[in-house]
Amino acid sequence: MYDAEADVVAAGTSGYALMQLAGAAVANVLHRQCPDGRVRILCGPGGNGGDGFVAASCLVELGRDVDVFSLSPVADLTGDAAQAATDWAGDVQPLDAAVGSGHPITLDALFGAGLSREMTGAAAILALEPGRVVSVDVPSGISGLNGHALGSHFTADQTVTFAALRPAHVLDPGRKASGVTHVIDIGVEGPQLVTTNDPADWRGQLKWPDAASHKHSRGHLLVATGGITSTG
Repeated sequence: MYDAEADVVAAGTSGYALMQLAGAAVANVLHRQCPDGRVRILCGPGGNGGDGFVAASCLVELGRDVDVFSLSPVADLTGDAAQAATDWAGDVQPLDAAVGSGHPITLDALFGAGLSREMTGAAAILALEPGRVVSVDVPSGISGLNGHALGSHFTADQTVTFAALRPAHVLDPGRKASGVTHVIDIGVEGPQLVTTNDPADWRGQLKWPDAASHKHSRGHLLVATGGITSTG
């Protein structure tokens, strides 16, 4: 997916244009799935945080009340995330201020699929707070590469990802933590040789009985168990 996004940028689409599409998609899913209530937007220091800032602007345009909290000071952000934060017209509070705020809806835009270490501090505390959660890409605290929980993690009601599913969306505990996953097209072509394993992929290769089939032409089954008191 990183290569696919890089190819789109190399072909002339700016990274910030992709971020604007992603943030708008996140805002639309959140507004549709959670139509009422003030939204707490938690922004990380990278691309996910940039998506969060864009989503904040889009949600305001949709008439929603939002509060934005950032893990890093806006002045320390770089690249597309810095541009998104600059374009956000509202206040930005430090992430610590979000702890215990009591918002009914949280947009988790802290960390993306590439997270490789355990969350700490306010991020880890916020992951355990109650309320409805919409996550960007994957729930923060979950490894996008294998679905492993890296420690404290968000449990989302909805997750918005782009172009294609990540392993975290189909492998537990990431699958369960992702809730309902929405795959949104933002102009990045997903990997064509990557599919989700499913019985439908293999059904055509199985030999099915027909009217002339006999039991001895359909294979044999060996069942190996423990003793009579421990058959499993």
